[in-house]
Amino acid sequence: MLLDAAGDHHAAHELGGPTRIRSLEIHYMRLARVGPIRATARTIGTIGSALLVRVELTDEGQDDQLATVASLVVEREDR
Repeated sequence: MLLDAAGDHHAAHELGGPTRIRSLEIHYMRLARVGPIRATARTIGTIGSALLVRVELTDEGQDDQLATVASLVVEREDR
């Protein structure tokens, strides 16, 4: 859920409005055991009018070890 929320928040800011996630691919590296868990999101490309967003979860209590990486395709929501 944190991956989804971080990617959606980032894309909404970049696209200037409400968004929806078209696809989500998750790669688990290791368990986050200590916390707090930090999510960072950045745009790594575009697919048409959608953004390709990479979200990384790191475990700050374990020397910022990378726990999970996700790639999301996020597009602006048409109302």
